[in-house]
Amino acid sequence: MTWTAAIWITCTMPIWGVALVFGWQYAICPRLIPARRIEALADLMLAAHGEDAEHEAFEKEVDAWYRSDLRAQGAWRRIRRSLRRRGRPAASAHATSITGSAPHMARRASR
Repeated sequence: MTWTAAIWITCTMPIWGVALVFGWQYAICPRLIPARRIEALADLMLAAHGEDAEHEAFEKEVDAWYRSDLRAQGAWRRIRRSLRRRGRPAASAHATSITGSAPHMARRASR
């Protein structure tokens, strides 16, 4: 190994370390949550919020992003995907409004 290669490896180690920690917390840890628990949480979201359950799960995912909680963000992403797989009524489909803003942003602004 040459000195140049050793320097490159040494200098890029922090970058790889951050990438590994991010991948572990955002991608792997949420997959360790049992599927039946994700389904149970999706059932609770449907019972509590009805047709807006997917939107509420999205808001919780965004809130986890603002708190830099990668594990919670990944868990809420799995719950949101579970809700999406179940299907949703056409009335709650996320489409842009006349002004071009997304409906979830309009709801968030009105709170």
